[in-house]
Amino acid sequence: MDGIKVAWTAILKWGYNTFPISVKIRRLSHLPLGLIRHPQKRDTMKQRAVKDLCQLCEQDLFREVSTGMNLAISNALMIEDDAKPLYTVKSNSYDILIAVAREEAAKALILFDAIRCPRKSPNFPRQVQRFNKHLEKGIYAEMCEWEPFSKADLQKYLEKERQEFYLDGPNDVDWIFPNSILHSRERNMYVDYVKSSDDHFWLDSFKCERAFKHITPRVVAIVKSLKAIGCTAPASLAAIAAKWRATSIDEDFPRHKLRELNHNTLVELERRNLISEADETSIDIVVNYLPYPLHDVDLTLINVDPNVLERTQRTYAGSYQNGDEHC
Repeated sequence: MDGIKVAWTAILKWGYNTFPISVKIRRLSHLPLGLIRHPQKRDTMKQRAVKDLCQLCEQDLFREVSTGMNLAISNALMIEDDAKPLYTVKSNSYDILIAVAREEAAKALILFDAIRCPRKSPNFPRQVQRFNKHLEKGIYAEMCEWEPFSKADLQKYLEKERQEFYLDGPNDVDWIFPNSILHSRERNMYVDYVKSSDDHFWLDSFKCERAFKHITPRVVAIVKSLKAIGCTAPASLAAIAAKWRATSIDEDFPRHKLRELNHNTLVELERRNLISEADETSIDIVVNYLPYPLHDVDLTLINVDPNVLERTQRTYAGSYQNGDEHC
């Protein structure tokens, strides 16, 4: 019985898993069943649980989104810093890291749009779940590079980026390409075996030749500026939510009005003493480049039948052979 006590004391003191297997079997075989403890139930960690933000009250939502935005922004900036030394004329590693940095920054903007979305809107759960979707993150990152005249103009650009397949080339119909955002993301990282209309071949990871110095992607610059100004703090997010949720932004909402709204938002934060000491560059970036909210816009992939595109190609080829002129 003394041996049993010694064995059990050792298990409690140093942990059962520290013993070799042979010792575990030998010692446990001498323990009465009543002394053998069942493993305690442990909480299961659920990844990609961002949709659970929908269950939070407003105060908790602002706090959690603040934490998430700051973490995503810090991660984006860290990855960008890691990429800078890899910048050469041809560097696949640089392109991969910059693509990841853009996605992380886009995640911060997606959370920011969840704050700008009316809480009772059916679009709110959809907006939150965009956090983990590659196409939506890519669209957010791309959108920051555009300067559309209106929201309707923006939606025209977005529709093109959502196509599963599309035609392009010197005559706009020469080749069928997969979705540009998803394809460029994978082509930067992976070697793949692909099938064209009449052949199979290996596709190497894309190596872009560049002659200029590193330039911070605009989506990264925007979220960095939001954080620098203080827009990612919980109290600031609450003030931003109050202002943007009450503002109607229809398709005809012009870009200069968007800039005014961005400016007035910062004025409101300053009135509430929520603005941090930030440089003028950060303020200018937020005012001029913080994009339209997309929480009310469909960003899902548009299914396209390649056969339809092939018929378009054949129609073009036939009309070209008949002598029709094309611009």
